[in-house]
Amino acid sequence: MPSTTARPAAGRRWLVGVIGLALAASISRLPFRSRFPFNWDAVQYLLGMRHFDIAAHEPHPPGNPLYILLGRAAHLIIPDANQALVVVSILATAAAVVLTAILGRKLASPSVGLWAAALVAANPLFWLYGDVALSYVPEAAAGLVVALAVWTAYEHPSSRSMVFLGVSLAAAGGLRPTVLVLLVPLWLFGLWRASWRERAVAVGVAGFGCLLWLVPLVLVSGGPGAYLTQLRLMSDRVDVETTIGTARLADWVSNVGNVVASLALGVNALALPSIAAVIFRRGRFGRPGARAVFLSLWVLAPLTVFVFFHLGQVGYVLLVLPPLILLCVLALEHVWPAIVVGRRGAPLIAVLVALALACSTFTVPSISAHDRAWAAIAARLDSLPPSQTVLLAATDQAGTFRLAGLLLPQTHALGTGRDEVGTFGVLYEALNGHSTFHLDPALRACQLVHLAGVENLVVTGQSLVAAFVIDATWTRVQLPDGTWMLIRRQTTRGMTVEFSGGTVTVQYGLVDGPGLSCSASPVSPLSSASTGGG
Repeated sequence: MPSTTARPAAGRRWLVGVIGLALAASISRLPFRSRFPFNWDAVQYLLGMRHFDIAAHEPHPPGNPLYILLGRAAHLIIPDANQALVVVSILATAAAVVLTAILGRKLASPSVGLWAAALVAANPLFWLYGDVALSYVPEAAAGLVVALAVWTAYEHPSSRSMVFLGVSLAAAGGLRPTVLVLLVPLWLFGLWRASWRERAVAVGVAGFGCLLWLVPLVLVSGGPGAYLTQLRLMSDRVDVETTIGTARLADWVSNVGNVVASLALGVNALALPSIAAVIFRRGRFGRPGARAVFLSLWVLAPLTVFVFFHLGQVGYVLLVLPPLILLCVLALEHVWPAIVVGRRGAPLIAVLVALALACSTFTVPSISAHDRAWAAIAARLDSLPPSQTVLLAATDQAGTFRLAGLLLPQTHALGTGRDEVGTFGVLYEALNGHSTFHLDPALRACQLVHLAGVENLVVTGQSLVAAFVIDATWTRVQLPDGTWMLIRRQTTRGMTVEFSGGTVTVQYGLVDGPGLSCSASPVSPLSSASTGGG
């Protein structure tokens, strides 16, 4: 039996270990944090920090109001808005490490908590998304808070634990409303052993807490009708392309492949010893207990949505990585308890952490490459007179239009893509920090764009660059992220850009008079009063 003095000492060592892991996770992110918004969604979060308008996708639906408020609070201290959101991600990483350790300790032992926390700290996906201005790591941390509240309520049902349970779900929903769908099955597990009165407390607190952010969100969005319209438009644009039954089979299979690949990268080397443990036991784990059901609900409900409906970005799987890591560590502990609990496991955990860090070398460098690519684009545009320059940018999933509108405000950017009926052409424009971007089924792409007074045409976005018909007069520039940029400089002012099928051609010197105009389109997204290139 350990002495009474040994237990507090062990507890202090455990606490020091957890704090050390959280600090290491935070400090290690600092040199790799992104200088520019990492992708389209990051831009829209930054725009939402300036002016909240989900119809203009500032940010995109469903709005993530508490995440925007966290960003604004950080922005009061940190002048750069992108860095403010990056700091939120770094702090959320530290919180995820601590919460994983606490939950592992509650579910099993302090050693399990430390193992799982170390693996979360070194995880390549937590590293990647912990260095960019996106909401996935904060969402994962919020999911851990909900899970901790659920397990606390299950073990010790009381009015106090039910209040914690309700507040946790409401706060997580305000941070990212999709969590309400993904984590409700897990949340209901917390009510399993509670009395009906206690359940009413949890449901009431959760409902009231959600109303505190949902009512202002709906009102600022123009009312229930307008808000639901934006949700529907977003779902029609995104979810139907990957949902089983509405998507093409190839697109749905591709979505499933993305889920599997993301999980493989997230769990990485930990999967091998965990699978070995299961094979070694050959099914002799016995009937699943409460903690197995708890962790399975945490994992399976979100994965069902990701597989059969929509994954989106890889960052979504961060929500299920902590429970998957805990499940793997628990499997190891069940088969080889001396390895997990004792010092004999130090070499194995060191190898697993090292392999996870090695996987990070495939993800984290993409941040630097992205930053250097946009620094190169900005440098090129700075060398061209804004009043005589137009930038064509793609609006697909990997598109550059929204980034160009934020990072190159003096450049007249035209967003190109396909409208609701599949026509390829110009859909939106951005200039001086303002953009016409919105979702509208009636919007039709402009296939013939006349650019009067324009001498320089710049093209970005991999899909758009590939569609251009170019000759030797164009300059092709490979960017640090592996994509290409096209530049055409001429002395004759004016040009016409024609979109036909899936290709783009340019004719020069055919436009008279000032302005930018569109023809062959029943609904023009362009302003005829705009001067070429702004």
